[in-house]
Amino acid sequence: VCSSDLRLVSETIRNSINSSMKNGEQDKVQGIFAEIGENPSISAVSIFAESGRILTSANKDDIGSLIKASDLLAYRSGRTSYLETVDGQERYKTLLPFENSSECSGCHGAEQKILGILSLQLSLKEIEHLQATSRNTTLLAAIGAIGLLVIVITTFILFYVDAPIRKLITAMQRVEQGEFDQAAIQIDSSEEMSILANKFNGMVDHLKSLVENTILHECELAVNREQLTHQGEVQSMNITLEERLKEIEYLNISLEERI
Repeated sequence: VCSSDLRLVSETIRNSINSSMKNGEQDKVQGIFAEIGENPSISAVSIFAESGRILTSANKDDIGSLIKASDLLAYRSGRTSYLETVDGQERYKTLLPFENSSECSGCHGAEQKILGILSLQLSLKEIEHLQATSRNTTLLAAIGAIGLLVIVITTFILFYVDAPIRKLITAMQRVEQGEFDQAAIQIDSSEEMSILANKFNGMVDHLKSLVENTILHECELAVNREQLTHQGEVQSMNITLEERLKEIEYLNISLEERI
């Protein structure tokens, strides 16, 4: 646990209490002490005078008694943050003074520079436990968020992408088989897919029209070719008939000469 983070927690509590004291909200100060006392990571919290006597505490039984000599010696020597071992457990202790100010002159004399010292004792074991719990909670929340995101993305892909594409593939297969009337599709999953479906239907209608026109032209060409073939045969027969008539005429002329 970073000592700067622990000191920041202590200063936050000190500022909250100091603000309530300046506003004369003593009940709120007691409420803050009560809430702090319920926090498992805070082993002890109190405010003591420079003489070492406890002015107020989360544990009401400690009010009026003296703090440990080691704590008072640490404060007087200027050591305001330090680690100590209590019952085999490491505790982080912070001593933060409440300095007198113009807002407090109405309740305290201006000559009194320090109104009290906040003594805050934090349990490193409980803090580490809270951090581990917070990490686990954050990890579980992240896993849950990722799982939910995967489900949402999968649902989106299946409903908005996969299903429309499958409809398009089925329609294309019908177009390949020449089933133009059954190839029309309708997609309402999204505006973009709806536009794509309308464009596809328009393309199918245009392709159907082109195919029908092509078939019609091929039929007309086949009829024309058949007519041309028939006319060619008739012309060939006419030519043959003319040749035969010329031969008959030649034979008649020859026969007349002989006669």
